[in-house]
Amino acid sequence: MKRILLVLVSLIMALVIWGCSSKADSAAQPAKVSTEAVKPNGKTLVVYYSLPMTYDPAKMTEKEADNSAVIKDGKVYGNTEYFANVIKEASGADIFRIETVKIYSDDYQTLIADAKEEQRVNARPEMKANVPDLPQYDTIFVGYPNWWGDMPMVLYTFFEANDFSGKTIIPFNTHGGSGFSDTINSIQKLEPNAKVVKDGLSISRNDINDAAPQIQNWIKSLGFGK
Repeated sequence: MKRILLVLVSLIMALVIWGCSSKADSAAQPAKVSTEAVKPNGKTLVVYYSLPMTYDPAKMTEKEADNSAVIKDGKVYGNTEYFANVIKEASGADIFRIETVKIYSDDYQTLIADAKEEQRVNARPEMKANVPDLPQYDTIFVGYPNWWGDMPMVLYTFFEANDFSGKTIIPFNTHGGSGFSDTINSIQKLEPNAKVVKDGLSISRNDINDAAPQIQNWIKSLGFGK
């Protein structure tokens, strides 16, 4: 009986020591970085769509400032426009703004109603211009606001007008609470032969004004920098 008890005690002690050792080894492991490795190669481009209600600081209402714009050094930027410019400065990339032939209302409620109607009819708004010489770029950051849980429909025009085969697409966006929604999967479906980074950066319109350090750190984590 004593021999059996001795064996049981020895086994229990061994398990305790093994458990403590496992915890110590686990704690010593470096935390995993969730950001996907991009390994920048070749030229980089930042493409974005942004639509602030006005570019005149004197005409900014509280609603416009809250929903669509950032003011820095007296200059007005659209939320996604500001995001795109921080990426450009941090990465040394070229930059291109998507613009539509259609002129949208500068009234916020009218704009969001137009956006919802474009989604309903699956519209493809015409772009003023396309990216010149897209083949020269290997990595493309693509930015947009989240409108009604989706990309603005002109982003569908943009992706359907271009072939991103073999390229890396890094999404970024601004939102009012919905993050990316399912837009990253939508981009992958539109560009099945591209590598679409799933771990893009999405920033609330409530936080974008002070988000430069966060964006810069994200760019560094991806391996970019001047």
